[in-house]
Amino acid sequence: MTTDLLVPAPSGLDLPAQPDLARMRRDRGARLRELMADKGIDALVLLANANVSYATGASWPLSDAGRGNIERPVAVVLADDDDPHLFSPYLAHVAQELDLDDDHLHGPTYLDVDEGVESFAAALGDLLAEDAVVAVDEVTGAMHTCLASDPADPSFAPEEPSLEAIALLTATIDEEIAGVFLDLPDDVEALEPIRRRGEEIRERLRMRLPGGAGGRIIRDHGDLHLGQTLYADDDWVILDFEGEPARSLPERRRKRSPLRDVAGMLRSFAYAASAVEPMRGGAAPTGWEERARAEFLDGYMSSVDPMLVPPGPEAFEKLLSVFELEKAVYELRYELAMRPDWLPIPVAGILRILEEEPVRT
Repeated sequence: MTTDLLVPAPSGLDLPAQPDLARMRRDRGARLRELMADKGIDALVLLANANVSYATGASWPLSDAGRGNIERPVAVVLADDDDPHLFSPYLAHVAQELDLDDDHLHGPTYLDVDEGVESFAAALGDLLAEDAVVAVDEVTGAMHTCLASDPADPSFAPEEPSLEAIALLTATIDEEIAGVFLDLPDDVEALEPIRRRGEEIRERLRMRLPGGAGGRIIRDHGDLHLGQTLYADDDWVILDFEGEPARSLPERRRKRSPLRDVAGMLRSFAYAASAVEPMRGGAAPTGWEERARAEFLDGYMSSVDPMLVPPGPEAFEKLLSVFELEKAVYELRYELAMRPDWLPIPVAGILRILEEEPVRT
């Protein structure tokens, strides 16, 4: 039997050549139910593809983008049930790889239309008591800890970044900066503060990249910002784990530092504060962005596994600024193409990083 053969894994673990997927799913379910018990949650609804796969062990074939956006798999984990419920358009496919009973396999949900929401609510009503406490995938620090909580699954096991990974990060961001600044139009006044400063920005990037330990790389959210959150019942919920739509699927699945998601949320605070004037004709409360940043980072550090992030405040802030720079350059490209009137927001973000004291490794 090949299931007893052990092969060395890159992480140094000895893993079976053919992993026991059923046991892995049961172990994940036990971890989720333990977290649910701590929060007093009776049912956990998982909407993000990565989370559905984590809870059920299911995979599904790629479909065309239009259908894939409508027929999304959903998982429901119950506090008093060892097995998750899976709602999927690919039941014939997943039934071959899962050991779930038929009464835990359900047809597809259509949560982007009212009828689909009503149908799913009725299905939940059949599974839950009237006074059940229900939660939906949540929240940044805990999310990263959960995404990195299964060392036996290569897709989710945290890894120490290799020299090759650091070099790839450097090259990718450097290429993005060079490409954006090469194409800056000459007749846009909002770009004047950063015009002809592309090389300076690239040098600042090189100063801030880690030369040694920088935490771990994990599967991340990939497109985290305020628009991907909901606030309900005194708690925050995170949605839509498909990553940045403009990036390819292999890029979205690539493991990265969790600080990349943190940078996305911090940049979102900048947008929220700056958008008040063009959208509402007013101004954000004085110091709101700074307070939001500080409170978010405090909450993040209190909930994330410290092994996932760089050790020490200086290393943490340095790597975080790299991802904030990457995000601001991405925003610059987007606003140039889609909303030129919003260009001052990414420009201000780039300027803030340029005006900080250089930090050399």
